[in-house]
Amino acid sequence: KNTSESDFDKSPSAWSPDNHMLLPYNDASLVVHQLSASREVNKVYSTKINVGYAADESTEKENNPAFDSAPSLFKTINKSMTWLNDFRIHGQVVTVGVERHLAKVESISAYDETGRKTDGVFAQVNGEYGVFSYSVGLREDNIERVARSTTPTAGIAFKFLDSHQIYARYSEGFKAPTFNDL
Repeated sequence: KNTSESDFDKSPSAWSPDNHMLLPYNDASLVVHQLSASREVNKVYSTKINVGYAADESTEKENNPAFDSAPSLFKTINKSMTWLNDFRIHGQVVTVGVERHLAKVESISAYDETGRKTDGVFAQVNGEYGVFSYSVGLREDNIERVARSTTPTAGIAFKFLDSHQIYARYSEGFKAPTFNDL
């Protein structure tokens, strides 16, 4: 568990060097748990499952009792599951996977939507040919009520000494706004 507390100046007229009691403050905590299990089934196939949970909570409070505003509460719960499958075929590793991410927000503020599901599927091929190594992949995410996105990745490397290589990589990405971003 990671916790923090910070004082900040909410408005220029609220702060004075002589009266720090006018400063609002923010309590925040972040809790993250992850469980992983992997198994090499045989020389060709291995699998791994990751399950995660994260809770991000923030409360803004006023130090000065003269303010009658209630604290602002914001809590996001994220649950995720990823299943990776590696296949070793003719000197290449083909990775195929699926991912599900569930996000839920709890807040004093009203949100039109308080939950979102993201499903992703992806595949990637990594291999070597002589002094060259390569990687090619594709990922598709379907973010509930936001968007569907397909993103590629590709890379190549040239090993010119035992301990030196040069590489180039191209990747695209997509990130939907989280509830914390909104």
